[in-house]
Amino acid sequence: MKVVRLEKNKEVELDWFKDDGSKTHVLIKFEKLGDNETMVSIKHSGHKPDETGLQDSYSHCEGWSVMLSSLKVFLEYGINLGIGYW
Repeated sequence: MKVVRLEKNKEVELDWFKDDGSKTHVLIKFEKLGDNETMVSIKHSGHKPDETGLQDSYSHCEGWSVMLSSLKVFLEYGINLGIGYW
């Protein structure tokens, strides 16, 4: 993974590399909704238009869902759900 760009409190942009040298692109955006609320959106693009790319996109979707859920639990309750997962 390579950090392409960081904009404090706004965006994180990444290039995500596979073992075969191919890469996908990740854009994470943060939008303040209120004093204690932030909307986080993730766009993971650039998957190959074949069966492997489709499976990779599903796997990445699952991974981002777990990561965001774990982050929410950590921020709200101080519990690290990622121990042993990654």
